[in-house]
Amino acid sequence: KNLRLWAEGKREEVLTPHIEEYTDALERGWRDERDCLQKICNEFHAKFDWRLQYHKEPGSDKHNKRKCIELLNEVSDGRHDRDLRSSIQRIRRWYEYHARKLRKWLRSKGDPRKDPWAVLLSQLSGLKSPPKARQAYQPYMHEHYESDITSMVAERWLSQQSAGGNVQTSSKPTATFRAEVTRELFAALPENERARFGERAKVAAATARGKYDATMKAPLSRAPEVRQKCNDAIGNFLGPIQRGILEYTGLHSVVLMGRPIPKYGGEL
Repeated sequence: KNLRLWAEGKREEVLTPHIEEYTDALERGWRDERDCLQKICNEFHAKFDWRLQYHKEPGSDKHNKRKCIELLNEVSDGRHDRDLRSSIQRIRRWYEYHARKLRKWLRSKGDPRKDPWAVLLSQLSGLKSPPKARQAYQPYMHEHYESDITSMVAERWLSQQSAGGNVQTSSKPTATFRAEVTRELFAALPENERARFGERAKVAAATARGKYDATMKAPLSRAPEVRQKCNDAIGNFLGPIQRGILEYTGLHSVVLMGRPIPKYGGEL
């Protein structure tokens, strides 16, 4: 059977308002997609009797009201379950097509963290990949540099300068030198204290990764303030891309965008 135009007419009127809702659910994951689809299908099948053939519009009293009593032979021979499953599959395929059409960068049922286009576009909102877990001595350096480390760094630096060490090229202690002194002081700490700083570094990295993952999996926000933040960042976002286009192709590119913006008295 050719079911290509099954969703035209009144069926399309019921399905179309939920396209964005389904697309957002699809981005959040398979559970949200399943729950959203179930809700839509419940609404759809409450308005279109499962016996109604796909190419017919509900117009008569026979199909305007859903039959409350299922005939025993229709249920027992499996027609009811078979037709409902077929209808749900058609609805899902219809929404998946329109979701991809609405947001072409969306990889159907994929992980946005592994989609290079999704990762790239997320930078427009200011989202950055989480940093790697710091070494155990780094939280110690961050928290105790002024109180415990800076005096030792200055003393060691002055000592090497007086001894004619190879530090004369820099007027101040370098980052490498400061880290070296910090590691020595950190190694002298009790083992349980070193372990505490190491665990703190792991927790901080896991927290940052969790926030990043949650943001990447969340649906795109359409709040005006969020979009305005993206609008303000467009120049810095597109600059490197346009320079790359120039390097690869030798062509200059121009990007034109336009829409009313609340910041300037319009509406998004």
